Amino acid sequence: LQVVLENAIKHNVVNEAKPLHIEITNEENVLVIKNNIQPKISKANSTGLGLKNLTKRYEMISNQEPIFLVDTNFYIAKLPLINPDTHECSIN
Repeated sequence: LQVVLENAIKHNVVNEAKPLHIEITNEENVLVIKNNIQPKISKANSTGLGLKNLTKRYEMISNQEPIFLVDTNFYIAKLPLINPDTHECSIN
């Protein structure tokens, strides 16, 4: 969740005149994080490492994957909730 929130702040204008709206919901055991898109004029260089790292972490502990998409004026991240009682960790 932290990586997704940091990503939203990094890539969007956030000020009193243009507030960043972030909505976090649970839809069928998937954490859905949705924010309005208002790109910064001077775009920060994006390496995509934060989201790639998050995806790799999911791969290590689950067969589920996060989903990242843009839908018109919104950025949406879907993070499956993992029940530790039903998923084994592949890290020893």
